[in-house]
Amino acid sequence: MYQTHLSITTPPDDAVIWRYMNLEKVLTLLCTQSLFLCRLDQFVDPWEGVWPRPFVEAIREGWPQKEQETFLDFSKEMCRSFFVNCWHEGAHESAALWDQYAKSAGFAIRTTVGRLKQCILDERHFFIGKIEYLDYDKQNVPELNMLRPPFLKRKSFQHEKEVRVMVWDIPTQKEGPIDWEQAQQNHTLRVNLSELIEELYASPTIDDWLMPHIRELLARFGLSNIPFKKSDLYAPHVY
Repeated sequence: MYQTHLSITTPPDDAVIWRYMNLEKVLTLLCTQSLFLCRLDQFVDPWEGVWPRPFVEAIREGWPQKEQETFLDFSKEMCRSFFVNCWHEGAHESAALWDQYAKSAGFAIRTTVGRLKQCILDERHFFIGKIEYLDYDKQNVPELNMLRPPFLKRKSFQHEKEVRVMVWDIPTQKEGPIDWEQAQQNHTLRVNLSELIEELYASPTIDDWLMPHIRELLARFGLSNIPFKKSDLYAPHVY
């Protein structure tokens, strides 16, 4: 179930978003009928889920030693409780993201934020929010809220214009400190693919002989009604 939060900025329902995937991820999506959510500490970027430096410095200057250590240690472990599925916001295709995530045999789902909200069938709560890109050495965040770090990244990644689906899942136990080793490795959210996919694009450099086979594959999963075409990003110009 979609949830709102004052610290999370969700784009309007008509905002266009894209998910660029290789063939393996497309097959997984079709077979599982689910979105895969990766745990935040499993990403390559070591700054995922980390507070900006000015925020940490303010904590160290203004809080008692024991409280700051407890808070910062807890913040570090919290990365194990955030699970995200990543999208790109933009009215047009991104050449950079084709190259980064999909390459010669990749695909891109074009949809909207509204469709993404509606297509998720899972009963668990989830958030949808835009990433805010900061200079981590100079910029602070206005409030202390544990749901802020999963939607912050360094400016070096701002070309991604990322929108995330996020599930927050802290390991539960009856007593004592949280055993973070019991945290889930990943999560999935069941989806209605016909509702999710407004259009499906094949890579602009995909071999043409693959196209009919992909159409046949979509038909086998009951998705023959979904508009599917090869991206014309690198088609010859005609005036």
